[in-house]
Amino acid sequence: MTTMVVGGFRSKLRIIVPLLLWCTSILLTCAPAAVIGANVTLESIQIFQNHEEFESSEPSVYFECEFDQESKTDLTEVKKINFTYSIMRPVVQLSYGSECKSCGVYEKDIANPDDVFGVWKICASSFSAGNFSYTNETELIATFSCPDCNTLPQSEDSSNSPSATPSTNSTELRVCSGGVCRGDWGSGCRSDEDDRCRGNGLMAIVFRK
Repeated sequence: MTTMVVGGFRSKLRIIVPLLLWCTSILLTCAPAAVIGANVTLESIQIFQNHEEFESSEPSVYFECEFDQESKTDLTEVKKINFTYSIMRPVVQLSYGSECKSCGVYEKDIANPDDVFGVWKICASSFSAGNFSYTNETELIATFSCPDCNTLPQSEDSSNSPSATPSTNSTELRVCSGGVCRGDWGSGCRSDEDDRCRGNGLMAIVFRK
């Protein structure tokens, strides 16, 4: 009796193991790449005034987002007014599922609170066209780009920004018990009518779009 049980178990293993390997290969091939975050790049900036007490003094300009110390970026190249500087540096990252970030450009002041050129919200949906410009007529104009922002879902906090269409691709791990599992493999992969996962207590990977 014991020999029959062991033999039956080994027989099932010979079926299950190849099936799991096949499902894993399909998962690695067809599953969309997970987007963890998108870098926002400051492309250019132009300031219209110097907040220093003496106009001959060069300003110390920096970019920073609220509650995100890692975003603080010193813009040491920005020294003159009415001159467009090409920066082309990542300044902040918008994470998957995160809310909009309140960011701004400031001028360091030793004796007093730092002067403000402008503060605004940066959202993934702000980059529906791939780039975004912020203008304060008396202070500055800054241009940003974020090619990967369109892959992030729109935050509920982005009502003041153009709408963005969130990604709807998803991957589902389903356990089949004595039934049939079928999958729509999404963009880039196809399944024929006969592509199925059959079995008793077997595992199948199902993709939906």
